[in-house]
Amino acid sequence: MAHESPNSTFDLATSLTPPLPRKSFAQALVQITTAPLTGTIVTYGQRGYGFIESEDQEEDVYFNIQNVCCDECLIRPGLRVAFSLAAGHHNQRPQAVNVKPL
Repeated sequence: MAHESPNSTFDLATSLTPPLPRKSFAQALVQITTAPLTGTIVTYGQRGYGFIESEDQEEDVYFNIQNVCCDECLIRPGLRVAFSLAAGHHNQRPQAVNVKPL
């Protein structure tokens, strides 16, 4: 019986193991509000993130384009949206998820 090197055994095992589904950015966040909040997008840049001026929060709320639930809508300043809040990464301020145009 031939002895396989550790590398070839690892390569064989990884080639036979199906890839695990990756969580999207929004799925990795822990939602902290259940009722939708509303606000207006005040800034949005080409890098894919911006801020929402919320009617219910004291500070503007950060959002990422990955958390927008609309593939064909045009995200722009002045757009009214509904959203939920989720805990930010690394104890940062909450951020908007499930952002939907109104």
